[in-house]
Formats: sequence, structure tokens, C-alpha cells
Amino acid sequence: MFVPINSYFDYDDIPPADANRELPIQTTTTRFYVDTINLHLPEGMEVESGLFSEPVHYSHPSGEYAARIQTTDDGVQWIRTLKLLPTELPREAYADFRQFFLDVARADDAQLVLREKRTK
Repeated sequence: MFVPINSYFDYDDIPPADANRELPIQTTTTRFYVDTINLHLPEGMEVESGLFSEPVHYSHPSGEYAARIQTTDDGVQWIRTLKLLPTELPREAYADFRQFFLDVARADDAQLVLREKRTK
């Protein structure tokens, strides 16, 4: 069973591709998102894959993203923070600027794979 961890609060505001950008990057957005999702697993199910071995962290002048997932007594807990900052960057920095948001969107789209517990 595939289970999206963050199907309600995922960040998907990715700047469009712009290989011929001519203007500098200027944003005025200031936001700080903190989300915690507790997923209670059905009895007889376990996580097969999708747990991060290490917390995810992305940093860029336009913001910071961090996410971690951990097992709990009855399931999984996912905690994510996203800080967006006002930005003024030269046009040459656009690819890195966009990549930060692609990385955030990819991390927010994480899924768990659940399976029936194996009996020994």
C-alpha cells in the first residue's frame, strides 16, 4: 500500500523554468510553516520503505526546509518546517533558486510503502 505522508500541506509553488531569464530575482514572501502528521498504521501493517535514514534539510538564501520521519508506538510521525524569506538575487542564480523549490516539492511528496507484517 502506498501512502502519501503529506497529502494536505504539500508545497508545490515551483517557479517556472526560465533558461533565458533577464531580470534579477526578487521575492517579498515571508512565511514559516510547521506541520506535524501522525500516521497510525492499521493493525497487522508495517512500513516497508519510505523512512528517511537521516533528516532532510535544504538551505538557500530564499529559505530553509527540514523534514524528519520517525516511528512511534503505533505508526509514524512526520515533522516538516519550511521558512520562506524575501530574496534579492542576480538573474544568474535562478537555476539554484528554482532547484530549491523543486527539492522542497519532492521531499513533500514522500510516500511510505506499507505491507502486511511478516510472521516469523
